Amino acid sequence: DGSKHRARQFTREDFERNDLIVALDRSHERILHEWAHTEGDTDKLALLMSFEPEAHTLDVPDPYYAGPEMFDDVLGMIESASRALFRQLEPAIRPL
Repeated sequence: DGSKHRARQFTREDFERNDLIVALDRSHERILHEWAHTEGDTDKLALLMSFEPEAHTLDVPDPYYAGPEMFDDVLGMIESASRALFRQLEPAIRPL
């Protein structure tokens, strides 16, 4: 149930609250890297597409200025990479 989830601006304090911080493209990753307090914070950063072994790029493109088909392509990229990420995380979060 995602009814209580809301988007908000990322803050530097989010490094303290999260073990993994996923960026959609390298420009966002660079900004997050600049905001990192410590090397440990930097180690928490990852690009979403880095989890997708079939990815042809590390950046998720912004479909805003493209046609409607680009939104479908980007959604497919995000869904595929998210499934790959969840497969990697599953052993660590599976109940014993």
